[in-house]
Amino acid sequence: PCAVSVDRRLTYEQADALLEGGTESEEAEALDTLWKVAQQLFEVRVRRGAITFFPVEYKVRVLDGSVGLKRIDTFSTSRRLVAEFMINAGERTGTLLFEKRVPMIFRNQAAPDDDIHWDVELARDPVFVNSTIRKMRRAEVTLQPGRHAGLGLESYCQVTSPLRRYGDLLMQRQVHAVLTTGVPAYSDGELLEAM
Repeated sequence: PCAVSVDRRLTYEQADALLEGGTESEEAEALDTLWKVAQQLFEVRVRRGAITFFPVEYKVRVLDGSVGLKRIDTFSTSRRLVAEFMINAGERTGTLLFEKRVPMIFRNQAAPDDDIHWDVELARDPVFVNSTIRKMRRAEVTLQPGRHAGLGLESYCQVTSPLRRYGDLLMQRQVHAVLTTGVPAYSDGELLEAM
C-alpha cells in the first residue's frame, strides 16, 4: 500500500491551459507525458472496436435563486486524459483480480447488432451520438468478465468513483482487502447481496 499526498489541484480548465502550451513548467511537462500515454491508450481501444462519444454536456447550478449554466466540452484534452486513465484502471484492476480469482463486479456490453461507422469527429456530433446510443446494447453487471464493446475492452470493472457509485466502493474495499490481507472482503454471494 502507498499514500498519495496531493499538494495542488488543477481544474480541467487549468490543465487544458497547461496542455495547450505556452508554459514551461514541471506540471506542464508531466501533463504532456500523461496526455501522450492517454492518446496511446485511446488508440488501442479504438483499434479494438471502441465506440466512444464526446457530447457537449451542461451543468446547471441554482444559487440564491440565480440559475447558472456551464458548458462542458467532454472532448477537452484534460477530460479525455482523465477518462482514459480511469478506463485503464478499471481494465487493469478487473484483469489482475480475475487472474487471482478474486470476486469482482464486471460491466460487460455486447456489440451492437448493426455495424457502426465511427470516427472521432462523428463522436462529437449530437445527432450521431443520440442515434448511435440507441443502437448500443445495455451494459450488464455480472461477476464474470466479458467484452465491453463500447469501451473496446475484454474485461472491465468500475473502481474509480467510490463517492458516487456504490459498486465502485465495494470494489475499492475488495482491492484494499486483497492488498493488505491477501483475502477478499467479499465472496461471490456477499458481493451479489451487497449489490
